[in-house]
Amino acid sequence: MATSLFEQINQEQKRRFHKHLGVFSWFLFLSFAGLILFLPFDRSEKIHLTILLVISILYSAILYFGLIPSLDKKPFFFNLTVGFSTLLIGWAHYILGPYHLHVDKLYAVNIICISVLGSWKSVVPITLLSIGINYFVNTSLVDFRSTQYIIIQAVDVMSLSIVGLISGLLGRTLHHFNLITTRKNRSLSMLVEANRITNINQDLNVLLPELAKNIAQGLPATSCRITLLDPSKKNLRDYGMHPLRNLSEMDPQLEDKCSLDHLPFHKRAINNRSISIVNLEEKQGALNDKERDILFFRNVKTICIVPIRKGGDVMGLLSIGEARSWEREPFPPRKLELLKSLANQTASTIHTTQLRQDLENQANRLAVVYDVGKVISKTIEIDDLLELIHEQLTRVIPSDAYFVALYLPQENALNLRMLIDNGKHYPPRKVPADQGLSSWVIENQESLLIKDLAEEASSLPIEPVVVGEDKITPSWLGVPMITEDEVIGILAVACYQAYAYDESDQYLLEQIAQQAALSIKNARHHMEVERQASLDSLTGVLNHGHFIEALHQASQLAKREKTSLSLIMLDIDHFKGYNDTYGHVIGDQVLKLTVEAIEKHVKSTDSVGRWGGEEFGIALPDANIHQAELVAQRIRKTLTSLPLSDSQGNPIPKPTVSQGIATLPVHSQDIDELIKIADRALYRAKGKGRDQYRIADAPSP
Repeated sequence: MATSLFEQINQEQKRRFHKHLGVFSWFLFLSFAGLILFLPFDRSEKIHLTILLVISILYSAILYFGLIPSLDKKPFFFNLTVGFSTLLIGWAHYILGPYHLHVDKLYAVNIICISVLGSWKSVVPITLLSIGINYFVNTSLVDFRSTQYIIIQAVDVMSLSIVGLISGLLGRTLHHFNLITTRKNRSLSMLVEANRITNINQDLNVLLPELAKNIAQGLPATSCRITLLDPSKKNLRDYGMHPLRNLSEMDPQLEDKCSLDHLPFHKRAINNRSISIVNLEEKQGALNDKERDILFFRNVKTICIVPIRKGGDVMGLLSIGEARSWEREPFPPRKLELLKSLANQTASTIHTTQLRQDLENQANRLAVVYDVGKVISKTIEIDDLLELIHEQLTRVIPSDAYFVALYLPQENALNLRMLIDNGKHYPPRKVPADQGLSSWVIENQESLLIKDLAEEASSLPIEPVVVGEDKITPSWLGVPMITEDEVIGILAVACYQAYAYDESDQYLLEQIAQQAALSIKNARHHMEVERQASLDSLTGVLNHGHFIEALHQASQLAKREKTSLSLIMLDIDHFKGYNDTYGHVIGDQVLKLTVEAIEKHVKSTDSVGRWGGEEFGIALPDANIHQAELVAQRIRKTLTSLPLSDSQGNPIPKPTVSQGIATLPVHSQDIDELIKIADRALYRAKGKGRDQYRIADAPSP
């Protein structure tokens, strides 16, 4: 962790003090050594002075290298060292006093240094100690019965008392000033550090935990947690907690979000938009156990909740928890002002970050609209188009479920062309167009945005219907796909998290739906053109080439799935007579009526094609010989009841047909060979008198 500004200033002051103290100490030691060497002391005095010098050097070394760096943290050692210093001064006073060296002045210097550099509370005991030592030294040096002694003692006591009084007042003033300066530096350091954090981090998931750590360490406080309101304004989402010290009962993890219904104290702070403080030692019930365990810790004694506000809007909360008692660590106005400043700075950072994220999201959304426009302009296959739209949407919109349904007005149904739910792709299917939320979108040609289904269920215009996974999605957004005032379908997304969508998501989806509608219409037109190109212009069934293609595809599927495929080759008996006797118009009518009779008895998965002239082919996937035989019988029966007359209304003989049936794999494994076999069966039917069907002979073993 980076060192705070206040700590850097303190360390610089300590280094400077260390340096000056070292220089001053060695100056005293050298001066003392000079006194011993050059002044006329007797032998015993020199021994005493030498011992005093050695003790002073050792004491100075211990003080300089061992005690000074931690004296501010250990007041007992400080008092011990200054007391020992006073004793050393008294010893020097006793030895050097007779030589009229005014060592007694060092008592005052010592007291002044203590008050300025140390604790002003130590001034009184050290002053009394200095007076006492000075008394005993003077008693040994001066006749205590003389007037001189009385005067010297009175002057020394008065002088040291005055020095002690002035030093104590000076020290207290300096201590108070230093305390105020320290608090200001600490507050400034926290604000500077918070500004640094917000400048280097852009992600709220990284930035807010760092801010919580900075606040907890800077106040200091036992814990600091930052929580923000989610879009519903009913839940708090945790962004990080920092405990200043490890508490076994503290759980720094919170659920992704927690309902305000479980956090009444925090809810009141949000509603009141003001700082809330409570001393839990006095008000035991102010914080319920669940709220305490969720956001604080078991033995919390004081809490302070500071709203993170931008204007009148509350964005979240700073939750400060303190394990120390109110007497040891209260929340005075200065601390509250600091917390308010930090909350305001945090609010500005969050607001700026959200604005930047909104701009990035907007840019991404514009890019998605552009990319969707590019891909749909190059895609004419509807299913490919819908898959591409889904890929682009997931870049900017959360979607656990995605579906596109095309409206079929003739059937009053919705064709679910694409449905993806919880990562699973569902096959296309049809659902009634008058049920579910989609029906309201189709009928009203308007978008429908549901932010939280549980809250809005009672006011919804229609009852929701579950498609895909068997569970409700709280967030749902559906927009109609409209082109030229025609609703062609619906594009919808859903999410299993409430408040996943807002109006900006709705606008984006509407833009994409508009492009998709135009592309789907073009794709439908292209499909219709291709379909028309594959059909016989007179009868509307597949032409010869496309029927052959459909037949080959059906045979490949039958072989892969190991199922049967029956083929009926059908020819209209004596068709040329209709053209020669009644004209080509009647001949064309006979062809159309024959196709109608065929289509009444085939499924949507079957294929009917005009083989040429009056001959047709019928492919019946997954149909055995018996089932194909039933189809042939029903076609013959239907033809007998067809209405057919000439231009004057006179009845015309009903057409009859000859049919040949062959089945894969019974008659052949090769589709081209199967066509020949069915064709031979057809000619057998014609040779046997027409108006009948024949099943191909079983292949020789």
